[in-house]
Amino acid sequence: MAHDFDLRRPPGVTLVAVLVWLGALFDVLAGLLLLIVPQDPDVVEALGGTALVVTFGVGSLLLGVIAAIVGVGLWVGNPIARIAVTVVEVVGLALSILLVFLGANIWNEAISALIAIAIIWLIWTPDASRFFRGLAPDQPDLSRSPDVPDITDLPDVPETPDARKDV
Repeated sequence: MAHDFDLRRPPGVTLVAVLVWLGALFDVLAGLLLLIVPQDPDVVEALGGTALVVTFGVGSLLLGVIAAIVGVGLWVGNPIARIAVTVVEVVGLALSILLVFLGANIWNEAISALIAIAIIWLIWTPDASRFFRGLAPDQPDLSRSPDVPDITDLPDVPETPDARKDV
């Protein structure tokens, strides 16, 4: 008997994917501005010279492209994209905590930390986990069949004498 299940992206995953795309757009725009717009000599000097401005521009473009790809992965339910976002957000959370101890503005870092926590939570909810495993909300999870016992659930079997000893 075939079942048709409606695989739906949870709203939290949709929100995170859109936010990732917005971040990607800003990264690409920043990269283009650094590469295309004529440079203010004061800005070039503050950033350490033309070579660093170009490096920052290329780096920002690459990050933007990678973020856009990850956003597509989130949109379609790719578990690797979820892991990538989780790693980035955990690193961002750790950096926010570190920056507070190094004298950064506590309110800015608190907001950054809360956003990182919210993103991690949104992509690891039970509904999001089902989505990233390719399961619809009403589809049974057959990864562990109730008919096959888990080996850790088996009762202890008392030792029996070896039958060959009696022969």
